[in-house]
Amino acid sequence: MLDGSVQRSVGRMRVNVQLIDAEIGNHLWAERFDKPVADLFDMQDEIVARLADQLGMQLIAAEARRAERAPHPDSMDLYFQGMACANMGQTPEYLAQARGFFERALALDPGNIEALVAGAYVDPLRDRQSSRPKRL
Repeated sequence: MLDGSVQRSVGRMRVNVQLIDAEIGNHLWAERFDKPVADLFDMQDEIVARLADQLGMQLIAAEARRAERAPHPDSMDLYFQGMACANMGQTPEYLAQARGFFERALALDPGNIEALVAGAYVDPLRDRQSSRPKRL
């Protein structure tokens, strides 16, 4: 969860930002940004860049911890591979590869909700792609 506050004085702006683990309430990261109001867009870019870096690190760590706790880590690995394919682009090839990974994940662990939901997400995209007229 992202939480923050903004304070403004004559010519200056201060933004406090914190990233909180929504499941357990722990603070994961916090930072204060203090700049002249004239540099508002620079501040915004800096906040977004630092937040993206922190989110990336925290998500990778959280997914690794979750995969370790999963009853079938191989199933989770297949799910992540399927998501990687799906995120490469909405082409029929990538979507078919993604669907294959999700099916293999479900074969190993029928209770893998992430793979089930992701498969349900790519199916309509695949159907839409296959029903488009072919370009000459």
